[in-house]
Amino acid sequence: MKDIPAQDHPSDRFEKYFSRRIVFVISGVVFLALAIKFLDHTVDDAFISFRYAHNLVQGHGLVFNPGERVEGYTNFLWVILSAFSMWLSLNPEIFAKIIGLLASLGTIAAVVRLSPKPDNYRLLVYAAPILLAVNPSFVVWATGGLETPLFTCLVTWGLVLAAKGMEKDPLPLSSALVLAFAALTRPEGVLIAGLVFVFAVTLGIKNNSLARNTAFWLPVFAAVYLPYFIWRFIYYGALLPNTFYAKVDPGGSQLVRGLVYSHRFLAAIGYWTIVGLIGLVWMKKTRFVPALGWPLLLYVFYIIYIGGDGLPMYRFFVPGLGIFFILVSRGLAGWLAKGARWKPIRAVMTIALLLTASYSMIPSYRGPDYNYVMQDHSEVDGWKEIGKWFKAGAKPDDSIAVIPAGAIPYYSELKTIDMLGLNDVTIGRKTTNDMGKLQAGHEKYDIEYVLSRKPTYIIVGVYGLSADPLPPRQLVKPYYPAETELLKSPAFQNQYSLKLGRTQEGYFYYFVRNTS
Repeated sequence: MKDIPAQDHPSDRFEKYFSRRIVFVISGVVFLALAIKFLDHTVDDAFISFRYAHNLVQGHGLVFNPGERVEGYTNFLWVILSAFSMWLSLNPEIFAKIIGLLASLGTIAAVVRLSPKPDNYRLLVYAAPILLAVNPSFVVWATGGLETPLFTCLVTWGLVLAAKGMEKDPLPLSSALVLAFAALTRPEGVLIAGLVFVFAVTLGIKNNSLARNTAFWLPVFAAVYLPYFIWRFIYYGALLPNTFYAKVDPGGSQLVRGLVYSHRFLAAIGYWTIVGLIGLVWMKKTRFVPALGWPLLLYVFYIIYIGGDGLPMYRFFVPGLGIFFILVSRGLAGWLAKGARWKPIRAVMTIALLLTASYSMIPSYRGPDYNYVMQDHSEVDGWKEIGKWFKAGAKPDDSIAVIPAGAIPYYSELKTIDMLGLNDVTIGRKTTNDMGKLQAGHEKYDIEYVLSRKPTYIIVGVYGLSADPLPPRQLVKPYYPAETELLKSPAFQNQYSLKLGRTQEGYFYYFVRNTS
């Protein structure tokens, strides 16, 4: 007589089915409760994407200034989504925040899917998604207005699908499709997809079934990404976006700044996480650790190589956070497997780890990193008002030179010279010895070139509005070398006069070109 398979108790089946859903709901609620605090914060760079989208909708093409084909964005899919929202007559800033929140919830869902199984070290199923949900970088960038949450969601899902598939041999074609859309969202998606493919090929050398499946993976990725790449090369005439030339020194002069950037990030989330990763050595050997770990590690090396980022809350590390916390939670499970055999002790240790880890995130919600976000918020609000002021008072054929080049150009709709070169080929391709010495994206400038283009208006040293019409020295505060050098230039002093502007929210100073 055949043995009858053991049947799960109804309560066990209920718990297995709903446990991960409960984890997702708890993590999602915690995340949304924290994200609400930053709903009104949009970084200035988001308005660069909105300006490209606006010009596309207006029939000028994907350009910063009509008639000038410069690829000053690195988020094609995000720009297209922004243009779609404008085509529907929606506010792109609000639309970006909605998509960002949804994408962030999607990332949490991916992390829940690959967290330690509830049957083993059950409480650790909460570790990765909760750590992600309370992480200040993840929370702040969910509503920052840029493509970061969408890219994070696509990268996390692409790697999760690939890792889950490679545990059973086949590399899922779905992961190729998801990572292709990630590559359309940010160029780093190509790097991550390439690392996944190389790892799969390496495994396939000893596994015929994986090798056969991998042969179809690359064509699926290329079918989505290659047409876009060919179009952008023909349209802009460059292999890489102009922002790469403006921000990155291929010679590696930005390595030190990248290491400092990484140190500050790890200090913010807690160096204890590295200790958590060590526990992976005691986990059962599967393919998922290298399938997730190698792309993550090499992506971190890439961030260090390019020198990190100048925007608040460590934007460049956000796409790897989900994968990082998955590995940390698995590592914690390894520590428990090694050091705690008795279930009650494991439960106490797990709860203590979760509380300690979550508490380590608190300083970023009230310390220097948080203050930087609030400062950025205040500055962008001022630049929005200044842009609207120029829109109402300037002539359509006037032009303006600015630092930075987001909200003011977007709201003013004036022809704009980006004095830091992100949206200008001449400045962006300029060579300088300052790479790696200044804030990322602020090393290149060309005062003579800017003045040769004779902008009608120039705005420098304006980082907020004043309630009162204070003297210029109190309102014009140059911060970057480009601003300081411009103000010292005799040609600038002869050609431009200082004027006081007044928006509905306050006063600011700007320079206007002398007509006589």
